[in-house]
Amino acid sequence: MIEHMDLPIPSPQEIRAGRLACGLTMQEACDLSDVAHQPTWAAYESGNRRMAASRWLLFQLRTDQHPRYRLVPRRGA
Repeated sequence: MIEHMDLPIPSPQEIRAGRLACGLTMQEACDLSDVAHQPTWAAYESGNRRMAASRWLLFQLRTDQHPRYRLVPRRGA
């Protein structure tokens, strides 16, 4: 059964703190989150653009920062 997931929109401060906690450059954060251009990430961190909750979820999962969930390999994969 699939559980309902609350997907909050991150603040610019949360986005920056999440990236810095992993020691990532903006470009590295883009690569992990499927963001095409580094200026887009800079706009997220400055508050000039809102990051979609689904993209934030992807970033948190790929960097093992989600407070409740983590990615694990499938058995037999």
